Amino acid sequence: MRSHYRGVCMAGGGLVGRGGEIRRKRRRNGGLVDCQCSRFPGTTARTRRNKTTVRKSKIRLRGWGAISAATMAAALAIAPASAATAAPGDIEDTIAAALDARSIPGAQVVHRVGATTQSYTFGVQSTATGAPVAEDTVFQAASLSKVVGAYEFLKRVDAGQIDLDTPLWDYYPSPRIAGNAEAQTVTARMVLNHTTGFPNWAGEVNSETTLLVPNSTPGTSFSYSGDGFFLLQSVIEHLDGRPFDQILHDEVFVPFGMMNTTLSYRAADAPRTIVGHDASGTPGAMSTYVRGNTAYTLQTTGLDYTTFLQRAVINGEGLSPALHAEWLAPSSDAVRDASNPANPFIDWGLGIGLEDSELGQGVWHWGDNGTRKAFFLAFPERDESVVMFWNSSEGQRSAGDILRAFYGDITFNALTWVGGYDPTPAPSVPVSPGWPELEAAITPIIDEATAAGIDLGVAIEDLSGYYDGRSLFAGKQDRSTTASTIKMALAVTVMQQVEDGMLTLDDIRTILPEERYEGSGILKDGTFPQDVSIGRMLDLMITVSDNTATNKLVDVVGGFGPINATIEAAGISRTDLHFGRKMFGGIVPPDGDLWLTPSGMNELLTRIYEAANTSPAARASSFLSTASAEHIIDLMLAQQVKTKLGATVPAGILAHKTGENAEVSHDVGMVLLPGQEITLSVFSTVRPGFTGDVQAVANPFLQRIGTAVHDYLLATAPASGTPTTPGTPTTPVTPGTPVAPGDPAGIAAGSQDPQKVGGALANSGRDGSVDQIAFTAGIAILAMFAGVAAVLRARRRRARA
Repeated sequence: MRSHYRGVCMAGGGLVGRGGEIRRKRRRNGGLVDCQCSRFPGTTARTRRNKTTVRKSKIRLRGWGAISAATMAAALAIAPASAATAAPGDIEDTIAAALDARSIPGAQVVHRVGATTQSYTFGVQSTATGAPVAEDTVFQAASLSKVVGAYEFLKRVDAGQIDLDTPLWDYYPSPRIAGNAEAQTVTARMVLNHTTGFPNWAGEVNSETTLLVPNSTPGTSFSYSGDGFFLLQSVIEHLDGRPFDQILHDEVFVPFGMMNTTLSYRAADAPRTIVGHDASGTPGAMSTYVRGNTAYTLQTTGLDYTTFLQRAVINGEGLSPALHAEWLAPSSDAVRDASNPANPFIDWGLGIGLEDSELGQGVWHWGDNGTRKAFFLAFPERDESVVMFWNSSEGQRSAGDILRAFYGDITFNALTWVGGYDPTPAPSVPVSPGWPELEAAITPIIDEATAAGIDLGVAIEDLSGYYDGRSLFAGKQDRSTTASTIKMALAVTVMQQVEDGMLTLDDIRTILPEERYEGSGILKDGTFPQDVSIGRMLDLMITVSDNTATNKLVDVVGGFGPINATIEAAGISRTDLHFGRKMFGGIVPPDGDLWLTPSGMNELLTRIYEAANTSPAARASSFLSTASAEHIIDLMLAQQVKTKLGATVPAGILAHKTGENAEVSHDVGMVLLPGQEITLSVFSTVRPGFTGDVQAVANPFLQRIGTAVHDYLLATAPASGTPTTPGTPTTPVTPGTPVAPGDPAGIAAGSQDPQKVGGALANSGRDGSVDQIAFTAGIAILAMFAGVAAVLRARRRRARA
């Protein structure tokens, strides 16, 4: 059985693939593979065999083509001193270190200079199977697909089938732009240089019926859009009569010898196809794209894509010289939005990014399918390219370190633009003054969770002053995805805009069918279009974690910019809390993803509490009005999801917001026991190799921490009738022992069975995926503690008087 292999053909001294191919044979000779070369029959070429090493319990596969001294000298001769290339072994070790530092399970990296190609493979296709990454392992190219699509579109321009500046509507009256005059002016050039004004995706990805409505006048400003490419693809399919994946197969992949490349799923490739992994290393399901979409579904290998770059992008095969030059010439300025000014070194060509660098003009693109990432950088004048594919959400963060292996300390603006220099460094870990009694109660639970495959992080801070302002940050304190807890930052932004007169809670917004989102919530089950007030959307976002309401509110407040400005105004670093995409939304630079640290979320909660308890005289220094902060806390007190902290901390004193998905289970909030108010947030993330249900495993640990903290508060409460002088807590008793005189809520819920305390609320559904909210027992519990909630509000008013 033969397999294509790009290496250096030592017999011919040239890149195999230009004039021939190396055919592997089963015979092994020492550490080398004997290969028959089709370019020079009767000769053999030797390439290093991949060898397996173990590092940090992960398999790393190493591989590079053997390089003759003359070829290496020629390669180094064209590189300036500032771009010194390390020896192959050093390069491999540098790349491996970059991957290991971010726990990236698998990757392919291919570097080509002229006739020399070095191919590096690392790790495994899936941590579940342990199948190693090889040179023919199939990765997702994500948005690198667009460059291949752009090439095919331009070939049609050369052939006279379409014109760059004729409206697409003239070729095909697509139902997606019917009835919108501005959308009908969009041209192929606008699609390729991302100036259509269309969103990245309008509604569900791959929709062929959702209306496309420009957010800005077409042709006037940069607006990255995958749906624009999908529209242009539909025009070509209409004119040609074949699906686009067949067009690319016949006109690009076969002529270029890219036999490991498809635009749609090919079942035969499944055994050698990667799956994506989240930040914890947990594998997801394999993507089976039935409908090829040139915006994001390309599946290929690093070697195949390198071939495409060499023949199509660098050499311009199949294009006229004039159109090839126009493809790689500036066509738009890539100014993303008002908060991201133009980068003078970055422009956009016709479907490809451009950069002016120390090495000359570079062309590039990034790809981001969530847990599958890709990036390439090429220099046509140097006949050079680097292609990187990863099977991890953390992949792109290693790109800067990988490029340093080949080019030294040169800074590439393309990576600055997309975030490949890991612009979110290690988060801050707060220094806690110590809370030994709480730490002693919580640490054993954290240790048990670790043994069960779950990392727990806990953030607690004294808000009342009763505990001398102590705080405790225990367990895992680095960054994780937020799930629905990030909705707290959006809630604050909504209320700020209400204060500023930009909105009112009574304002009505129409939610269209394409704005419906799955997961938690109740709006998705209604009839669309539906008119909903901002106040109701805010309520549903917090109390039942409604995703449709959340994503509509993101649009209402003006996108991610205002939300992140709110976070910054609270004094929270971007490294510790960031709102970068909608629920179920794609990850598109510069906004990035959603992340938090325990310290970042704790600071936001602290600021909300402080605003609710700020006197009028101190209002000027508060980032939120008292009334707005109280409204948010009241919504948190009405939280309906009681599977985590809410299962063991009484509802009347727990103001909180939950968040969960396949890799995390979080609960963030405040325990508002009068005179002993604290923040209490618990974050759980799966550890590498975890294969269970994170909610089933993690939630009981969150409940136990809720029990321990609540018991501690009861045990250290002042005796009935004793003033709560700050700094004078009573001597704590053993956690789990109720102290009736200090139980202002009327029950020592923390000492009871977690499954009984929350009643039916302990069985409520997930806010990230299932909308099964139980109200029956919740009504009884909320009624029981209604008096306590009233006391809390009265106390806040007295504090401001």
